[in-house]
Parts: sequence; structure tokens; C-alpha cells
Amino acid sequence: MPLSKIQAINGQVTPNLGRRNLVINGDMRIAQRGTSHAYSNGQSGLHTLDRWWSSNSSNGTLTLSQQTATLGEVDATHYLRTVTSGISGSPTVYSEYKIEDIKQFHNKPITISFMVKGSSALTFQLRRHYYYGSGGTSEEYTGFTDVSVTTGWTKFTTTFSAVDFSSKTIGASNYFGFLFYWSTSQGSNQVNNATIEITNVQVETNNTATNFEHRSVGEELQLCQRYYQEYRPCGQEWVYNEGATATHKWWQNPIKVPMRGTPTTTHTGITGAALMGSTVSSLTRQGVSADRCSWRVTLAGAAGDANKLYHTDQFDQDYIHMDAEL
Repeated sequence: MPLSKIQAINGQVTPNLGRRNLVINGDMRIAQRGTSHAYSNGQSGLHTLDRWWSSNSSNGTLTLSQQTATLGEVDATHYLRTVTSGISGSPTVYSEYKIEDIKQFHNKPITISFMVKGSSALTFQLRRHYYYGSGGTSEEYTGFTDVSVTTGWTKFTTTFSAVDFSSKTIGASNYFGFLFYWSTSQGSNQVNNATIEITNVQVETNNTATNFEHRSVGEELQLCQRYYQEYRPCGQEWVYNEGATATHKWWQNPIKVPMRGTPTTTHTGITGAALMGSTVSSLTRQGVSADRCSWRVTLAGAAGDANKLYHTDQFDQDYIHMDAEL
């Protein structure tokens, strides 16, 4: 077999396994939304580092942040730090990762591995979650395991048995998920007022955990942008003036990577920018194609000559946010 077709794993030569890790941003390098977020009681469905979804139903605070790893400490450049504080009772506090299309997991074992350490010796729970999609069988948790944490980096590995989906009705937006679940009422140690750090998360459809699959930061960013991306305009953006009326102005922003579905869009800034001798008072999305969003630009008043292009000023401090997460 040519050398290009083999690789060494755990000291043994095996056939090249190709793309193994089904987790995107498992090494916590991509943080398009920001590097630190705090979630208080009742907040859920919020993303911190790309692809990581969090929920907090406790009366305390869940804080997540991206940290830079010390050279030689762990085989990663970054990790996710989770801090729990003020948690009591039996809350639901967790971070979840969702993988599209559960059909790829039909009748296959799933091995999850990651590097982890804590502020003290403690235990949290790892949960396996299948969501069969809208219009299909609902959802179910089919596996739980305790994760014991020490104050040094250690590799945790567990394998969940295969699940047969033959009796399930699978609808739209189905996914496989796994949760890092924190509760003061489970495990051998409480996790309140504790710090847990995680990186190199890997999911494989086999019975064995292989070495973490490193990808380039450019590739990882593009994979993340299928689910979320931002466009930051330049200082001067071209706006088409259909007519002098304040609402007859049109602008488009590019979608850099095709997204999983039609994204929801929000924007920060934009209003107040100078345009056609007036200022922008609002921006309203009109349509989305595979590679761009179209916006109606409304000015403070009538301005400009019909059927001409004008450029804005001051858009360069603003963002368009596009979200197509599961």
C-alpha cells in the first residue's frame, strides 16, 4: 500500500481513515459571535463559540469563554472555559453540540472523546440526544455517562451503543446532539462555583477513539459559516436609488459560504450612516438567495436622483449577522 494511504494511530499503522471527526470547531478556535458570554436564569438557545449551544434554567450564572492554551500543556491552541456560580436545586444547565442528519448514525456505535480539566476533582454528565425533527418522532435521550474531572488535562472517551432508527419517523431539521450537563444534584461531586475546561472534542462512528483530527483554521471557519456568518461592510457601500422617495433605496450584502438553510438576519449599527445627503434610519431585509441578502434602505427623508448609484459613509463599524443554526 502506498505510504500516502496509511497513517500511524496510537503507534500502529492503519489505512488512512480520512475525515473522522464529525464535530466542527471541536478545538474551540472559532468565535465569530465573541469570546465570552454569561447566561443567567431562563436563558437558552444561545451560542457562545461557534456551533456550541447553551442553556441555563438555574438561579445562578453560566459563563463560557474562549481561552488560549499554554504551549505544551495540551495538544490544542484554544479551549472552552465554563464557570458555574450561584446554582442550587436541580437545574438544567448545559452546553450542547448538534450534528446534522441523524441517518448517518443509524445502527452505528458513537464514540465521543475530548480533553478536560477542572478547578477541582468533580463530576459532570455527558448525555446523548436524538432529535428526529419536526413532523417526526419527537426526541429522546438514549445514553448518559459521568465524566470525572481532575485539575490536570486528561482525555475522556466513551462509546454509546448503536441505535436502530427503523421504527422512527424522521422529519425536517433532525440532528444528533450531545450535552455537557452540569447539575448540583447528580454525580459524585457538585459542580457549582466550579470551572471546567474542554477542548479537542471528537465524535466518530466506530468503537474506538482515534487521535484528534486537526484541520486548518481556514477550513474550520468555512465549516462554521454554513451555520453562522457575519458580513462587515466597508466604509463605502454602493446603494441603488430607485427613486427619490425615502424608502426606494436598495443594498445587498454577500453570503460568503452557502448556508444550511435560509438564515435569520439581524444587524448592528447601519442606522445613522450618511447617504445621499441624508442619513439611514432603518434597514429591512427583502430577500435572500444562495449568495446574497437584499435590503431596503430607508432614509430620514427623500433624497437622491432616480436610477443612480450612491455610496454610503460610515458602514465600516457595522455588521450583518446571518444565522442558520440547527
